[in-house]
Amino acid sequence: MGVAGSVASIANIPGPLIIGLIYDFAGSFVPFLISAVMLTTAFLLGCRVYSACKSFK
Repeated sequence: MGVAGSVASIANIPGPLIIGLIYDFAGSFVPFLISAVMLTTAFLLGCRVYSACKSFK
């Protein structure tokens, strides 16, 4: 939990700035598209980890 909290607090500094710039230059839908891609990637990686851990039992 300590590492996750540290990474989250570090990401809270540049994250809104970067997404704000993308919002200004690319449009209002792009930050949501980026979030959807990141969520899908995390979901697929989670599925792979789950199936790999499940096969060890």
